[in-house]
Amino acid sequence: MGDPVAPHPAAPSDRVDPVGVLLITLIAACTEAEPPCFVFVGDVSLSRGVAAELAGRDPDGESGAPWDAFPAGEPWIGNLEGTLDRAGGVEAPCGKDPTLCLGITPGDLARLSRSPFVALSRANNHASDHGPGAAVATNTALVALGIAPITEAPTYLTAGGLDLAFLGVDLSAGDTQAALERIRLPIGKASARTPWVVVVPHWGIEGVAALGPGQETIATLFRTWGARIIVGAHAHVPQGNACSAEAATWYGLGNHLFDQRPPPTHEGALVRCCSRSGALTCTETRTRRTARSVLPAPGADIVSTCTLATPADADRSWEIHPWRDRFEFVQAFPSAGAGTWFALHRAWSDLDDEEGLRPYVFRVEGARYVEVWRGSSLARPIVAARLFAWKDEQLLCALHRADSFLAPNPTTRDRVSIVYRWNGFGFRAVEDAGAIAACAGM
Repeated sequence: MGDPVAPHPAAPSDRVDPVGVLLITLIAACTEAEPPCFVFVGDVSLSRGVAAELAGRDPDGESGAPWDAFPAGEPWIGNLEGTLDRAGGVEAPCGKDPTLCLGITPGDLARLSRSPFVALSRANNHASDHGPGAAVATNTALVALGIAPITEAPTYLTAGGLDLAFLGVDLSAGDTQAALERIRLPIGKASARTPWVVVVPHWGIEGVAALGPGQETIATLFRTWGARIIVGAHAHVPQGNACSAEAATWYGLGNHLFDQRPPPTHEGALVRCCSRSGALTCTETRTRRTARSVLPAPGADIVSTCTLATPADADRSWEIHPWRDRFEFVQAFPSAGAGTWFALHRAWSDLDDEEGLRPYVFRVEGARYVEVWRGSSLARPIVAARLFAWKDEQLLCALHRADSFLAPNPTTRDRVSIVYRWNGFGFRAVEDAGAIAACAGM
C-alpha cells in the first residue's frame, strides 16, 4: 500500500474554489429545473384479478410492484374502488351482486403503504359495497397508512408546493340533486381557505368516452362554486377535458389499476401538475396495461396540457371567528365594507321551530371580529346561498326550499332562487330579471 494521502491545507478565506462554485451552480440549476409536482390518476382496484395477480407476483406484500415503473418521489391522488370486506374481524356481506362487489382484504389494502398515493377518493359507488361499517373501517385504515380519504368534507393537503383542498362527490347513481346540494357549500368554504380547490366527482357512463348527460353543466357549477381543478372518475375509460387560465377539468381519467377485460378499459390518463413561474401547468399522458397483466405502464406521448394562473392567496382573516368550524359557508363581502364576511351556520330558531341554515354577516377588524347582522333567515328556508358580482355591487343568490315559514314542509324537493341586496341592516329581495337569471344558473 502507498503512503496515506495527506490532507489538503486549508484554503485562504479570500480564495474561491471554482469547482465548488460550479457544483453549487449545477445543484441550483437542477433544483430550478425540477419544480414541485403532484399526479392525478384514475380508478384503482385491489380486488378480484388485481389482488390475484399481485399475490402471485408478491405473495408477502413486500413490493410496490404496481408503481415500480413510474418515477418516484411525487405525491399521487386517485380513486379507490372498493372497501374492506372484513371490518373488525367480522365478514361483512356484500349488499349487491357479488360479481360487482370489490372487497379488499386488509393485506391487499396494506400494499398502498408502498404506493405514491397521499389521497384517494372514497366518494364512489363501491365505497359501501360491504356496508357502512366497512366503509368507515376502510377510511380509518387508509389514514393509518398515511393516505387521506377524499369525501364530501374538505381534505386539506400540501402538494406540489400548493395548499390544496380536495372534495369528492358520487354522482354515478341515486339522488344527484341531493348530492350537489350537499357539496356546494363545502366547496365554497374550502375556497375561502385556499384558491386551489380540487373536486373529484364520480360520474359519467361506464365504458363510454363521450360525456354523459349533465357533466359539462355540473362542471360549470363546480367552477362557479369555487373549484379550480376537476378530476373525474367512474367511466373506466378516459374522457375529454376543458381548460382555461382559471380552471381545468378532466372529466374522466379511466382506469389506472383495474382488472376489467374490454380493451378500452386498459387505458388510463395520468395528469402531472407542476408549479413553476407563477403558474400551475398540468400535462396529461396515458397509461396502458396489457391483456395479460393488470399492471399499468407509463406512456410518453402528451395528450393535453393546461396552464392555470396562480391566484392570490385566500384571505383567511375570517378564521379568527370562534364559529369558524361551525360555518358551513363563508365568503368575503367587500361591497358591505372592508373586512366584511357573509357566512351560513346551522342553528335553531323559533321562527320556523327547526335547526336550519342561518345567514350571518360579520366584520374582521385586526385581531377581533364585530357582528354586523345575525339574521334568522331570509324569505324562505335556506338550502344554500352565495354572493355574486352584479354590475358594480355584490348581490346574494339564495337557493330556498319552496315551502314557507307559515306552511313548512322540510322534505320538499322543490326549490326557489331569490336574489337579495344588502342595505346595511339586512337583505331585501331584488326585482332584476338579469340578476335573477344569473342566480338561477348558479
